[in-house]
Amino acid sequence: MRRDKHRPRRVLLGALGLFALSQLALGLWLDHGAPLFRFASLRTVLLRLESRGTQPHLLVLGSSRLEGAFQEREAVLLGASGLFNAAVPAGDPTAQEAVLDQLRLAGVRPRRIVLEVCPEFFTRSNFCAGWNGLRLHRWADLPQHLDQIAVTNYLGRVATARLVPAYSYRDLFWQECRGGAGPWVAKPLELAPAPLARQQNTDREPIVVEQTPEQAAAMIQGAAHAKRAWLADFSVVSLNVEALDRLIAKAQALGAEVWLVTPPLSSPHRALYTPAIESAYQAILERTGCRHVDCRDWMGDEHFVDSHHLNLESGRLFTRRFFDEWMVPLEKEGS
Repeated sequence: MRRDKHRPRRVLLGALGLFALSQLALGLWLDHGAPLFRFASLRTVLLRLESRGTQPHLLVLGSSRLEGAFQEREAVLLGASGLFNAAVPAGDPTAQEAVLDQLRLAGVRPRRIVLEVCPEFFTRSNFCAGWNGLRLHRWADLPQHLDQIAVTNYLGRVATARLVPAYSYRDLFWQECRGGAGPWVAKPLELAPAPLARQQNTDREPIVVEQTPEQAAAMIQGAAHAKRAWLADFSVVSLNVEALDRLIAKAQALGAEVWLVTPPLSSPHRALYTPAIESAYQAILERTGCRHVDCRDWMGDEHFVDSHHLNLESGRLFTRRFFDEWMVPLEKEGS
């Protein structure tokens, strides 16, 4: 019998073809059959909402900056148990829109919605774009976001996630095998009415904050990185401006009052905003017509673990100030 010299090559090509088809099928299933699978932090938000079981009065959307700044436990101590913090890491307006879409499906109907804004969200080198490429965008979304993904040096990781999703999301698959971390598809929840606000607690424990030398160094290094990677070549692109417009429209369609909040930032980080950057940023905010609470200079440098994240105790202090200066007066006015 004559040996087929080309059979090993055909077998190898066939195996590679089957592997490529299996990865394509898996990617399409993740895009359309399990849209939340890749967005682990959003799934955690939905789990927390289900465990909570009540409607929020105040819904917070944003990035890890506001995730650490608005402390739900501190709000409860203040007598305001209606705060629900749904911020996620790298939560720019594109990610916030995705979070709000799922919360709407779950039945959330808050009185007020806080949306985080900052100049970095609206520039071509938006640091959140790469995160969104991994956890949010489908094949059809990639062309319009590809430039920003490439600028943030996530192009290789996003390409791997698209072409070999079994490898890129292996940790999430193993997590599912061990018990999962939230729903793959949002579902309507039976949420009880938000509890009435109790009388404000004025007997507050003092909070003393000290910045360690390591945190001070991280603050300087973080500001240098932000200047180099995010703000050195600042130019507004329309993607997140349009996402912010859609986000505000969806929030208002729920009957919620929308507040835009710029989070607290250290002085080295605030110094990066040149007059040109600030002018472009204010123009974006003014066109929305929404209330803007600028908290950039609310906290001293000793409160930061890097250039733009508060430590845990400082988040408690920020929560107190925000409620004292903004929420309590409005509640007294009956608005």
